[in-house]
Amino acid sequence: MTIQFAIPGTPCAKARPRMAVIAGHARAYTAEKTARYESIVAAIGSQYRPPSPLEGPLMVWVDAIFPRPKYMLERRKDRTLKFAGGEGRIPHTAKIDADNIAKASLDGLNHSGIWIDDAQIVSLSIRKWYAAIGESAEVRVMIADLDERFFFPWGLAAEVV
Repeated sequence: MTIQFAIPGTPCAKARPRMAVIAGHARAYTAEKTARYESIVAAIGSQYRPPSPLEGPLMVWVDAIFPRPKYMLERRKDRTLKFAGGEGRIPHTAKIDADNIAKASLDGLNHSGIWIDDAQIVSLSIRKWYAAIGESAEVRVMIADLDERFFFPWGLAAEVV
């Protein structure tokens, strides 16, 4: 089974836990921005929830598409872009770390009912892009059952030495 969907808006990274002292005890809590993003991811993901949660090992692909900065949109008098990247997607190499985008998205999906727990994910691919001209910022997610021919092109893990 394969599930695909998009989460509209600028990708959000998982922030570090926040600490507070309440009644003399230290408490950790999730930052408000992260909690809000995870609840949006859970709401969208629940629309694609299968009749029963996916079981067994899973593969997940995440494409984080950021809006282009203004300097990448500036044009010359001849209407060509000043920035050499062209009009298609451009790799995003600036801050927000890819692993923190994946954490926020996967933690949100934990509450969607798509799978039992994100510990089932044995293969994760995340890519960061600046949007192509005319493309909106979003996070695209694809979830699939483990295909051992894809995951172990050289044979099953037990055969690897």
